[in-house]
Amino acid sequence: MEETKKTFKDWMDSPERIKMAEEIERHRKQREMEVDYWWNNELTEAEREKAFYAVVKRIHKAEIQDRGSYRWALYDVFKFDMGMYGEGMECGYMDLHNHIFNGIEFDNILKAKKVRIDNLSHEVVASKTDDMELSIKLNEQGEAVIFFGFKKDYLDNKF
Repeated sequence: MEETKKTFKDWMDSPERIKMAEEIERHRKQREMEVDYWWNNELTEAEREKAFYAVVKRIHKAEIQDRGSYRWALYDVFKFDMGMYGEGMECGYMDLHNHIFNGIEFDNILKAKKVRIDNLSHEVVASKTDDMELSIKLNEQGEAVIFFGFKKDYLDNKF
């Protein structure tokens, strides 16, 4: 009997894969309910405060002080084993990690002493002094608007 080769689509549509995905989702919902019940019903306010403090302290160390990777935070700072990798994703920690990383990068960009805009055909380079600022905001159309110039308080004092 000849075995037919299965494609990725065949596997995605297979009853086994669908059942596995349903089981994973059921487990995720069950875990979320258990953790929420524990937080809301089994911990005193003082225990919730300690848990909050302990977690935020470790997030601050991993993300702000060490500027480590997602794995660094889980394994080296929180001292979890590899089993927490998926749990960290499910509870939103990887998203939080990425937003913190990008936010720090963005903050560093805004502090740059030199601004270079390069569109392949033309390059503009400007130096920034301490009385100038760089800000980037999204307008209502979702376009990035870059402001590079004197700080508002500097302008207020000059005019």
